[in-house]
Amino acid sequence: MQKNRPKLVFIGRAYHEKTKSDELILSLLRQHYDITIIRRDGKEDKEIVQEVNRLKPSAVLFWCLPPSFTFHLLKFRCKNIIWAPMWDGFKPMSWKKKMIFTLYRIKVLCFSKVLHDYFKKTPLRCAYWKCFLKPKLKEIEKANGPYTFFFWQREKEISVDKIVAMIGQDKIKKLIYKTEIGEQPYLEYSFEIEKLDHWLTKEDYQSKMDSADFFIAPRRAEGIGFSFLEPMSRGLVILAYDNATMNEYIEDGVNGYLFGEDFKLKHPIEPPKSLSQSIERFTHKFYEDWEDQKDTIIPFIKR
Repeated sequence: MQKNRPKLVFIGRAYHEKTKSDELILSLLRQHYDITIIRRDGKEDKEIVQEVNRLKPSAVLFWCLPPSFTFHLLKFRCKNIIWAPMWDGFKPMSWKKKMIFTLYRIKVLCFSKVLHDYFKKTPLRCAYWKCFLKPKLKEIEKANGPYTFFFWQREKEISVDKIVAMIGQDKIKKLIYKTEIGEQPYLEYSFEIEKLDHWLTKEDYQSKMDSADFFIAPRRAEGIGFSFLEPMSRGLVILAYDNATMNEYIEDGVNGYLFGEDFKLKHPIEPPKSLSQSIERFTHKFYEDWEDQKDTIIPFIKR
């Protein structure tokens, strides 16, 4: 810990510690602050307030879940409060909450355009950044199907049977199936299904992803969306529900495919090799834009 560095308290969730999905932001913040991370799960607001006040930080960042007026805003001695909401769990704010957050000068970090568009219409100060990971693109050699698909199921509504019907059995050689909601029933199929029924190390997970040709995004909405951004940065073609943040990165039929509630693709699936140049162009642009803009988060927090 370096002397005279400002302190920042990062209030997040335990699940993100497990998945490392907040690590990209934390690694940036660590370059400028001494960070104390508080995982909100299982802690009472009173404990959080006491710990934050004891640390005397120059900033407090709420990741995903917003601060409460009664416990946090009213009782924190630090009044430099930042909130980074996520689209997947976001609910429109009441006029009363907008008024309170404006009174306490809450600043809003937006990592999806749809959220930024919402907050621009409020009195709250907000800014938008589009995260991305350093590209580690693999060489795509296979030109013709059938293909291997990686499906990480996190919602019952996006199921094995629905995606098989959408893609077509004849295009599937193998389905790598990972689930966090317990194995869901599905029909019998002639192609191979490899079940991942345990938590994988980062290396094993990346190895499984790299063995696939396509990645099916697991949810109908995302906050930042590292679950699909990581395979995108590694050159996989993404199939995703047409919602933020997936549709803020995927141009349908160009660097991936989008589907809606009817689970029908607007464009037929092409060999991954035919999309490889577009994927490379998009991923490098996303990463270069993120690298150019990410440091502007720090003055936004400090102001």
